[in-house]
Amino acid sequence: MVKSSAIFGVLLIHASAGCLSGPVSAPWLSGLFWNALARPAVPLFLMASGALLLPPERELPIKRLYTRSMARLLAALFFWAACYKLCYT
Repeated sequence: MVKSSAIFGVLLIHASAGCLSGPVSAPWLSGLFWNALARPAVPLFLMASGALLLPPERELPIKRLYTRSMARLLAALFFWAACYKLCYT
């Protein structure tokens, strides 16, 4: 159920992107609304896909999951933040 709603949200993001190419108008604002509403679908889809790859008999406490992967997540965050800063300043 979670993964199918996330898939629907990702499709909604792609469908509403066509309205965002023109000037500010009613369709543009509508596309912006639906695009913003569906934004949590991408991380939700990735989390649901990753959770399905874990073997069901293996226990993985949430604390261990975050402590193990926090360094990689922070490294990716700082890398992309630096890339955006270089490109958009």
